[in-house]
Amino acid sequence: MHVSPKSQPHALKVSTAQCNIELSQLPRWIWWVALAIMVLGLGIHRSDLNMAWMLWAHTQAFFPDFFWASTTLLGFGWAVLIVVTVFDREHGRWAVAALLTVVFGGLFVAFVKRVAYHPRPLSWLNDSNLQVIGEPILHSGSMPSGHAAGAAALITLLALALRERGQLDKTRLYILVLSGFLVAWSRVAVGAHWPADVMVGAPLGMALAVGAYRLVHVWMPHPPVLSLAHDKHRRWWLCTLELALAAICFGTDTGQPQAVWFQGFLGSMAIVSCLVRLRPVMKLAFK
Repeated sequence: MHVSPKSQPHALKVSTAQCNIELSQLPRWIWWVALAIMVLGLGIHRSDLNMAWMLWAHTQAFFPDFFWASTTLLGFGWAVLIVVTVFDREHGRWAVAALLTVVFGGLFVAFVKRVAYHPRPLSWLNDSNLQVIGEPILHSGSMPSGHAAGAAALITLLALALRERGQLDKTRLYILVLSGFLVAWSRVAVGAHWPADVMVGAPLGMALAVGAYRLVHVWMPHPPVLSLAHDKHRRWWLCTLELALAAICFGTDTGQPQAVWFQGFLGSMAIVSCLVRLRPVMKLAFK
């Protein structure tokens, strides 16, 4: 006897949730690599190699200062939210996952920094040994790097979103990994973190992002088609989020004067995305 899908709403919901969870799973080898990097970072954390690596890094000028000053902005929580929300043109679930990652990840990183306090590089090393970019950070805890966690979370969420769309190929994956590495390493380049801080922070951000992504996909199964009312509601709350993020972006003192132009670009991107998102709604309102 054939039973229509409408007669089994619960079964349909479960299968959708299971499908969403499968989309959020990463290959097992990635987790082993992330775990190895974190363990290695913890081992380097208290060794002389941490300081030696830091000093070596500041003798290598691979990129100009304005590049590192701009790149490091992408590790801020509001920047992660702007990029993911602008990228999310469909249902808002990726934006919710990013919001959960930034809020709970930020609280967790702040807790670890307070409990396992470790001084910043400039508290141990002389200014002449480091090429500090931007305003020096001295007093807050160094381990782990919240910016590196944010960078890894951003890249992970974008990779999972592209995979859900069926658009994640090797080229895009390599570009994302390279971008995430540059954002995370920028914390060492600007003199704000030790290499070990970045090695521990990045896998942490990756795990937090996957956890948030899976939770959102269970709580908010993606319906095949959004109703007009739901689509309008989704557009309005995403626009509200983007405008709030733009205000935070323009009002934040990042301590990187060389990256003011890039900060303005991120804030403007959020505003433009909001206007584009509202365009269909405004057309319906004036008909």
